[in-house]
Amino acid sequence: MNKENIVKEGTLRSFGRLANRMSKQEQYNLEKTLNKHSITVEQARTLKDDNPDTEFLIEVGCGKGEQIIHRAKNNPDKQYIACEVFKNSLAKIAKQIEEHDLKNLKLFYEDARILLENIQTDSIDTVMVLYPDPWPKEKHKKRRIVNQELLDLTYRIIKPEGKLILATDITDYALWMIQHLLNHGKFNCLAKYPNEWCVEPEGWHTTSYEQKARKFGRSSWYLQFAKAELEKQFTKASKAHLDKLNKQENK
Repeated sequence: MNKENIVKEGTLRSFGRLANRMSKQEQYNLEKTLNKHSITVEQARTLKDDNPDTEFLIEVGCGKGEQIIHRAKNNPDKQYIACEVFKNSLAKIAKQIEEHDLKNLKLFYEDARILLENIQTDSIDTVMVLYPDPWPKEKHKKRRIVNQELLDLTYRIIKPEGKLILATDITDYALWMIQHLLNHGKFNCLAKYPNEWCVEPEGWHTTSYEQKARKFGRSSWYLQFAKAELEKQFTKASKAHLDKLNKQENK
């Protein structure tokens, strides 16, 4: 794992640094475990053919992996792919995989979009993007991972009625996410009413980041969408709530 620029040429990075200081021994141990527990692009291209009856979940930018590790431990019959580029986090996840002997969790340690581009159509049940970097400065918002490119990639790979789950504790980013889903037009919002956007998804595991956000008074947005065969839009209630929130945010 010696690449320092792990995105495709012409693609903006949606993440910051790749590592904090690591000793040579730590880096060696990480390389060794990644070789055992990672998924390759070649394997991604035949994922559906090789596992026709298996339920798959992908987390884009999994951080320390607390959410996806919890799910893998409690659902041994399902398969999970954790995408992360930050080496220190990868080391922690790999250690957990070894300690709990998680045979149903694989790592992808390049830009997650490369993986999504190579996965077969209609092969994934759920894609999660939880608390991505908000890139709060206006000039940096173009780097946000939730955009039309990601939605196109996700729409292609998830099965009919498959889920896209997004979470953030930044209101501006939540509105950004909702607006991009609305503009994309090919996902159904699973919330019938706006207050459902504060309800944790089924099987949720609270992470240390989420607990820290709550400590500082930030509430979480949980946005769930399903792939639609026909283009459908949000409920009128959700649209009206989005308009109201946008007005409040712009005051």
